[in-house]
Amino acid sequence: MLKRREQGVSQEQISQQYGVSRSAVKRVEQAARQRYQKPVPAIGPSYPGKIDPEEWDLLLDRIDQGETFEQLAVVYGVSPVTLRRLEKVARQALERLERPRYRRWQIPPSQWPTILARIEQGVSQRQLAREYGVSPSTIKAVNRAARLQS
Repeated sequence: MLKRREQGVSQEQISQQYGVSRSAVKRVEQAARQRYQKPVPAIGPSYPGKIDPEEWDLLLDRIDQGETFEQLAVVYGVSPVTLRRLEKVARQALERLERPRYRRWQIPPSQWPTILARIEQGVSQRQLAREYGVSPSTIKAVNRAARLQS
């Protein structure tokens, strides 16, 4: 089993093959590494789709620019959950800061009337979110707060 893990076979695949839990495979692997004094390989986790580490920088740029995990999942052929996990691994590996999480109060109230007017003109919340560098839910919260104030 240790040889198969070093070849890149996932714990999930091995667990399915032998009909045991993934944690059981992990325990056996750890015991084998300890017995044979083999270190844990210094490779990143294996995710479905296996996005090449050379693409991580571009992926993080796209995430930081406001593209959603759902949009990027279609481009990279993986699930949105995979991209969320990969984002954390890639940020650590590339020593990039975590993407900022904005709140509605980080958009000054002086800009709220402008946002409200643009929404009334038919500009989508998603487009406004990209322009202001926030999530669409933040724009939705600003919209709600601005309407309550007026």
